[in-house]
Amino acid sequence: MWFRYAAPLVLGTAVAVAGAPVTAGGSVVAAGSAPRGAATLTAALADPDGSGQFSVAFEPGGTTLAVGDGEGSTLLWDTRTRKLTATLSDPRSLGVNSLAFGRAGATLAAGDANGRVYLWDMATRKIIHTFTQPTLEVFSLAFGPGRTTLAAGDLDGSTYLWDVATRKLIAVLIDPVFHRKPADPGIPPSPNVATVAFGPGGILAAGDANGGLFLWAVATHKLIATLSDPATFGVGSVVFGPGGILAAGDDNGSTYLWNTTTRKIVATLANRSAGPVRALAFGPGGLLAVAEGNGRDYLWDTATGKLVATLADPGRTGTWGIAFSPDGTALAAGDYGGTTYLWRITRHAP
Repeated sequence: MWFRYAAPLVLGTAVAVAGAPVTAGGSVVAAGSAPRGAATLTAALADPDGSGQFSVAFEPGGTTLAVGDGEGSTLLWDTRTRKLTATLSDPRSLGVNSLAFGRAGATLAAGDANGRVYLWDMATRKIIHTFTQPTLEVFSLAFGPGRTTLAAGDLDGSTYLWDVATRKLIAVLIDPVFHRKPADPGIPPSPNVATVAFGPGGILAAGDANGGLFLWAVATHKLIATLSDPATFGVGSVVFGPGGILAAGDDNGSTYLWNTTTRKIVATLANRSAGPVRALAFGPGGLLAVAEGNGRDYLWDTATGKLVATLADPGRTGTWGIAFSPDGTALAAGDYGGTTYLWRITRHAP
């Protein structure tokens, strides 16, 4: 049974929250007064089952927010009315670890704790395909450019690539350091591929639980570089930002910004509480949201490497999924206690 947190909210409804102060560089400020950016808490979306919120994703139009929970449900919220409009149930009732919208938001891919990826039709709310090649547990999903390729990082130490149109498996990228073949019984699984992200120039980044960060050429399925976490802690999230910069967050509470051309770290962003980095998301102007497991989220200016705001999780249970809206004006943060919080983001000129 997944942990449930008794939050003082009406379950299954959206609760408007008055503008809340956040901290910027350690000082409490009202939204709008920070020099580079600020946030105001605007709503709390409570899971009807009180289940942990493991993944969040905005559809391309920004009017629907999908939230995957620990009981196997994907909740669809209307971001304008804050109403729950639909619940997509995992056929095996296991946690939904990752979500990603397909082209034009017509489909939604959901990866679960049973090693399945379901492709949902957003118009009919029905499953139109099930990808079964992952063998253990799907931790991360990402669509490539044009949303024609889908990647999934699995507990078995592999990254699976599918052609979305044909539904066929294109390639299996094996963690080059630690791996097992899915058919090998009795062999302990490798450090999982916890996170995947497509970048410019046909690159796919995959981070594992052993601190490995691998860059793959999507066209040839060849490994082109290995970037090691300096602290040798597991890489929990990766995301590409402006100019091809690659952000990688680890279990030691640090996020490293990599230049993927030189393969060098250009900045290290350290969480103040050293909580594990659970999720990352880039917003407008190189603003990076870092979700940690100890109850705080951070907004960093990646151009300067400075912390511009700290957002305290109202539920104090730690954020597991985070995403900016397509227009960059809202940030969704799903916590382990069963609530997804919406923040209004204000960005200012330097």
